[in-house]
Amino acid sequence: MREEIKKIQGLMEAADYVTDAPVATSVYLAMTLRKPLLIEGHAGVGKTEAAKVLARVLGTNLIRLQCYEGLDQATALYEWNYPKQLLHMKLEEGTEHTIQQKEAAIFSEPFLLRRPLLQAISQDGQAPVLLIDEIDRCVAAKSLIPTGEGIKRAEEIRPGDELVSFDPEAFQITRAKVKKVIPRETSTVVRLLIGGRLLEVSPEHRFVRYSDSEYEVVKTSELRVGDRLPLHKRFYPTPSAEPQFDFSDNMVKLTEAGKRLLHSAYEASGKTYEQLSSAVGVSRNHLRNVIQPRSMRDSLRAQVVEKLSHELGLNGALAKPEHSYGLRIRQSVAFYELFGYIVADGCFTSDRLCIVDKDRKNLEVYAEKFKEAFGDLPEIRRGAHRNYELNYWSLPLGRFLRRVLGPGMVRSKDRTVPSFVFSLTAEKRAGFVRGFFDGEGWVGDHQVSAASASPYLLVGMQHLLSSLGVDSHISKVRTYPKTFGKGPYFVLTVANVRAFVETVGFCSSAKKSLVVNPPVHEFTRTETLPRESVTVALNLLRDRTVLRGTRSHQTVYDILSRRIRPNVSSLRKISDAFDTPELRDLLGREVVLGEVTSIETLETPQTVYDFVLEGQPYFVANQVVTHNCDEEFEAFLLEVLSEFQVTIPEIGTIKATQPPYVVLTSNRSRELSDALRRRCLYLWIDYPSFDKEVRIVQRKVAGINDRLARQISKFMETIRQVRLSKVPGVAETLDWAQALTTLHADHLDEALVAETLGCVLKDADDIKRFKQELQTAGLKHFLPLEG
Repeated sequence: MREEIKKIQGLMEAADYVTDAPVATSVYLAMTLRKPLLIEGHAGVGKTEAAKVLARVLGTNLIRLQCYEGLDQATALYEWNYPKQLLHMKLEEGTEHTIQQKEAAIFSEPFLLRRPLLQAISQDGQAPVLLIDEIDRCVAAKSLIPTGEGIKRAEEIRPGDELVSFDPEAFQITRAKVKKVIPRETSTVVRLLIGGRLLEVSPEHRFVRYSDSEYEVVKTSELRVGDRLPLHKRFYPTPSAEPQFDFSDNMVKLTEAGKRLLHSAYEASGKTYEQLSSAVGVSRNHLRNVIQPRSMRDSLRAQVVEKLSHELGLNGALAKPEHSYGLRIRQSVAFYELFGYIVADGCFTSDRLCIVDKDRKNLEVYAEKFKEAFGDLPEIRRGAHRNYELNYWSLPLGRFLRRVLGPGMVRSKDRTVPSFVFSLTAEKRAGFVRGFFDGEGWVGDHQVSAASASPYLLVGMQHLLSSLGVDSHISKVRTYPKTFGKGPYFVLTVANVRAFVETVGFCSSAKKSLVVNPPVHEFTRTETLPRESVTVALNLLRDRTVLRGTRSHQTVYDILSRRIRPNVSSLRKISDAFDTPELRDLLGREVVLGEVTSIETLETPQTVYDFVLEGQPYFVANQVVTHNCDEEFEAFLLEVLSEFQVTIPEIGTIKATQPPYVVLTSNRSRELSDALRRRCLYLWIDYPSFDKEVRIVQRKVAGINDRLARQISKFMETIRQVRLSKVPGVAETLDWAQALTTLHADHLDEALVAETLGCVLKDADDIKRFKQELQTAGLKHFLPLEG
C-alpha cells in the first residue's frame, strides 16, 4: 500500500471510521484530484459517515444537501429573504430613493438566503466538504394513469406514452410524453383522500396546492387536511377492439337431438370428413365418431363446435340447449354483468365457482345471466350463514376466470378492476358496473354505495363510473365487529342517484324498488375553482350585465365579496342564468379543486414509479393532478459541479475561490444519469466482512466484551443471507450492540435475541419470518461459530 493511502487510512481510523484500502484510496483521489466522489451502497453501511469523517480529517466544516423529490434550484442554491425585503420596503416608504435604487437595495447580498450549494461555493478560507446525500429521485405510487391509449396502470406505462398533464397557470389539461419510467421499492407510502379520490404516493411526492390568490408546489409532508388540489374527474375511454376470450379447452356434449342435427347437416353439405377436419382443427377419425349415425363419441371442444356449426351452415343452432350442453362463451352484456358480480362477491375454490348473497332472487337473476353467457345453468342452494350460494363446478371455468379476470379474482383486499374493462363499449362498461353494484352495492336515502376491503378496486370502479358521466366519492370506514373483521374498509358513494339509475341501474329487483323516484344530489358543493380566475369572469359579467333582480345575482356578489367560496354548483347556476362565456370556459375545462380530507402514513412495502416527462412536469393519477420529479435539478447540479460557479441575475456570477470537496451518496433506488456518473469517482461500500464488523463494534460501542462483539457480528453476517424485505446494515448492528450493552448482556441467547429483535429488523413480516426460523432451527443456525 502506498504511503499516502496508509496515511489517509490512519487518519480515518483515528476519526473512528474503520476503513480499508479501497475506501482510503477513493477518498485520497477525491481529495487530490478535487473530483466529486459518488458513494453507493446498501442503507446503513456508512456512506454518509464517510463524508463526515472526511470533513474531520481535513479540519473543515461539512455542508449537507439532503436530496428529496421536489428539490429545486431555489431550495438548493439560494432564496430571497422576503419578510426582510418587505420590512425594508415599508421602511423605505416616504424616502426620496428612486424605484431602481430601492430594487437594487432589496436585491443585494444582505437580503440573500444562502442555501447549501451557494454556501459551499462562496465559503471563504478553507474549502468545505459538500455532502449531497441520497441523490435518488422519489416517485408516485401505483395508480390508474390516463394516457392517449386509455387507462393504464402505473406499471404498464412505457417511454413514449402520452399522459394527461396539467398547466397550473392556465388551469387546464394538456398532454406530456414520458421520457423515462423509473420503478423502485419503498416501505412507506402516504394514502390521501382528496375530493373523494384515493391516491397512494411516496412521502416526498409533490402536488399543486391552490389558495385564494395563488398556487404553489408542495411536498406530501406539507399537505394538511383542508388543502385544495386540482382534480381531473372525467375519463374518456379510447375506442379499441373488444378482446375475444378463448375458452377452447372446455368440452361441449351433444344430445341425441344434437347428433341427429349434426348428421343431417353433414349429409346435406356434401363435404367430406377430410374437408371438415381441416376446417375445424380436429382429427378425421374423431370427427367421424361424433357425426356418424351410431356415434361412439358425443363431446367436442367449444371452439370446434362453433367452427363446425359455421362450416355446416347451422347458424348457431347446435349451441341451443336441446342440442348440446356445457360451457361456451357469448360475450353479451350479461357476460360482463356476471364478471362485475364475480369481482364484487365471487370466489373460486378447488373446482367450484361460488357467489354468495342473502337475496335468492338476485342469485336467480345472475344464474340466468350465467346461462346466457356460458350456456349452462348453475345451482343455487342454501348457504351456511343464513344466505344463498350460486355454485358451478368446472375446472376449465376456474382456469378461464383466473386467466381473464386476473387481479379481479385474488383475495378481497388485493382485488382490482381487470384492465380490459376500461376499453369496452359504454354499454358493456355499464354492465360490469351494474354487476358490481348488484353484488356489493346498497341503496340509501340519498345515495347508492358499494363497499370493499380493496381501495384500488373502488378506484377502478370510480374511473368506470366517471367514463359513464357519473360522479362518485371514496371514503374510508373504520372496522367494527360486524363488518369486515380486521382492518378498515372503503365505501364508494354515488350521490346523483338519478344519473346512476339512468346510466347504470340495477338488475336486482330489491334494489330497483328502492330507486323508483331517485333524488338528485351532487358533490359539486364542496368542489371549487380558483378564486382569481372566477373573480375575473364575474367582474366581466357584472360590467356588461344588470344583475339586480335576476336569479343567482346575490351569489355573484357573495363570491366577489369573499363571503362564500366559488363552488362548482353555484357557478353552474350562475352560468345557466347569464351568458358568461368566461365562466362556461372555466367549467368546461373539467378541472376542479378538491379538498384533502384524510392523510395517512402506511408501512406497506410496494413498488412505486417515477415518470420523467417532456414539457409540463404534471400528470393525472387516480384523477388527482400530481407533480413528477423532472431532470432539471440533476442538469443544474451537473453545471454547478463542472464550473463551481452560479449566476444570480440580480447580483451576478459567484465563483468558488476554493472549490469544495464533494461527496454524493446513493442507495441505488434509481439509476443516475451517465453524465453525472462520468463527472465522479466511484466507490461501492458493501456490508462489512465479519472481522471488519467486529472492529467497528469494538470501536464504536464502549464497554462491549469481545465475545458479545463477535457473536453480534456473526449473527448479522448470517441474517443478511436470509431473504428479508429490509436487510439490516451496520447502523442496526451498532444500535443492537449499544442496546445489549445497556442491558448488561455478555453473550447472546434465544430469549435475549427475541426481546431485542426490534433493534435489528424493522419490518413486521421479517420479524415473523425470523421468529419462525428461530423456533425451527434455534439460535445455532445464526451463530454457527461460538466466540
